[in-house]
Amino acid sequence: MSSGRDKIVFYSVVLGGLASIVTILAFFGVVHFPFIAGGNSTPTPTTQSVVTPGPTNPVQTSTPLQTLTTFCSALQHSDFSTANGQLTPRYLNYVQTQPSNTDPYVGCVFGPLKESSTSQGVIYYYASITFYHQSGAQGYGTVDLIETSDGNWRIDEINCGTSYC
Repeated sequence: MSSGRDKIVFYSVVLGGLASIVTILAFFGVVHFPFIAGGNSTPTPTTQSVVTPGPTNPVQTSTPLQTLTTFCSALQHSDFSTANGQLTPRYLNYVQTQPSNTDPYVGCVFGPLKESSTSQGVIYYYASITFYHQSGAQGYGTVDLIETSDGNWRIDEINCGTSYC
C-alpha cells in the first residue's frame, strides 16, 4: 500500500508538470489568461478599416515569405507543378525554355527577405537562396519576388551566383 507521503509526492509531480505545460502554452500564445498581470477580461473594441477587393485593391493571398516557403517545400517533395506556380508567368516562360536539369532538386533554403524598390518606385523583395541537388551539389544565388496584379507575391527571377543553380 502507498503511504500518504507517496501520494503527496506523486500529485506534486503531476501538478508541477501540468503547471509547466500551461506555462509553455501561455508563453507561445496558445492559452491566454487576460486576468493575469492586471489584464482586462473584457476585450477592448477596436476599429478596423475595411478594404474592398477590386482592381485597385486586390485581395492579397500570399506573402513573399509564404511564396518562398511553398517553393522550397515543393522542390523538396518533387512537386514541380506547385513550384512552378510560385513563379511569375514571365519567369516561368523563361524557365521552360531552358535545358532540363539532369540533377534533380531536392530542396532549397533562403535567407532573410529584404525590401527594395525599382527606380519607378515598384516594391520588391529579394533574398539569398541555396539549392540542393540529388547528387549533393549546391547552388547559390538570389531570388527576386514581385507582387502580381492578383495580389500574390511570385518569384520573378533567380540569379545564380554559381554555375550550378
